[in-house]
Order: sequence, then structure tokens, then C-alpha cells
Amino acid sequence: NLTIDELKALEAVAQICDPHLMSAFPLESGLENDEILPLLRKITVSLNETTLFCRWRNSIDSCEKFFTETITEEGFCYTFNVLDPSELFKEEVLAPDFMYLSSNKSSTNWTLEKGYETTDSETYPYRVLGPGARAGINIVLKLTDVDLDYICRGPVQGFKVLLHTPGELARVSKQFFRIPLRQEVVVSVKPKMITTSEGLVDYSPDRRQCFFNDERFLKFFKVYTQSNCELECLANFTLGKCHMRLEH
Repeated sequence: NLTIDELKALEAVAQICDPHLMSAFPLESGLENDEILPLLRKITVSLNETTLFCRWRNSIDSCEKFFTETITEEGFCYTFNVLDPSELFKEEVLAPDFMYLSSNKSSTNWTLEKGYETTDSETYPYRVLGPGARAGINIVLKLTDVDLDYICRGPVQGFKVLLHTPGELARVSKQFFRIPLRQEVVVSVKPKMITTSEGLVDYSPDRRQCFFNDERFLKFFKVYTQSNCELECLANFTLGKCHMRLEH
């Protein structure tokens, strides 16, 4: 005996749950596309409710200073060190939905290809000054029993964490690691860099088998990476399939 508003909320949540939820509970609430994100935002647990504090470079501060709310394929998440939408997306094709991702911080003296162009420690994206756990970001997470949901995601509970560069959009369902409840997890990051000699700039992309950032342009993203390219291909494929279904 759910109301129409409750049915719409349930159908909105079903968009980010395991597929069995929609098949087990077919919903016909009349939910419109532009209602999904506001409903998901309304039930999303806030950053203050999921974090006790953050420690950056061994100094404790509010997590809101470092993390930005963003929308992903699994709902609303919080991102550390991401570029502002104006630097990540092309404004002419930027959907209003992605304005939820708003860091209000512009990158200073940093590019994806050249990295940091200054030795200044106060830059954005934030940079560590040395190795070890104390030189990085430390977060104390919390989750109340009332927020545990075994129907949507199954018996495994906890947090998902994804590592990506500042110029990429988070894809939480890909290459994540899980932070279980009541445990401490220390993550060691070992970067793998692939660089291209300046002497290869004059070669054609077909010959050198790679593109520089100013040689390959995406429709939605300003920054060209493999992950952004794959995400854009998936979006174009999905849009094509949806158009075909609508035509039929």
C-alpha cells in the first residue's frame, strides 16, 4: 500500500540497485527521467553522516574541505581531488545533472600530461610531499545500522573506493576495492607511468600507436584518457540502443 511518491522513490533507487530488484518488483509509478536524481539526492547519506574526520598531511580537518559530491552510475558519491566540471567537461554538451559535481576549485600549475609545473606545495589538485600513510589522506568512516540495505546490494556491506586521476570521471563499478565495516584499511599506491619521448611528436599517431591530448578530442570531455574515451563510447552506444527501441 505504497503512495505514488513512495513508489517513485523506490523506482528511483532501483536504477542503481542490482538488476534483480526491478525484475522482482515491476514498478509503474510514472517516474519521469528528471525526477530520478532529485529523489536519489534526497535519500543519499550526507558526507557528515558517513565521516567522522579527515586527516591530510597529518592535520585533522573537516572532510567537506576535501571532498566533492558527484553523481556516478551507482548513485551519489564523494570525490577527493577531482577537477571542476568546467575543466573536465565541455560546457556546450554538459548536462545540468553533472553540475552536481562542483568542486569550485580550479587546477593551478597542473596538467595531465606534464604534471605539476611548480614546486609550490599549495596547489590543486592536492599533492603529497612524501611517502607513507601520514603524508596522504586519512579518513575515518562511519555507517549506522539503519543505513544498511541488504536488498539493494546484497549481503556484502561497507564502502567502495576507486582510484582515478583528477581528469577522469569516477566509475565506481570498475576496479574498486571495498572498505569493510569495523576494519582499518591501509592502501599503498604504486603509480605506473607511460611516457612518450618528445622526439616522437612529429610521427603520426598511427605510427607511434598513441595520441597526445591535443590530437584526440572527445565529445563530452576536455581531457582525453582511456577511461574517459571508454565511458563516452558506452554513452554513445547506450544512446543508440535507446533511440532504436524508441523507434520500434
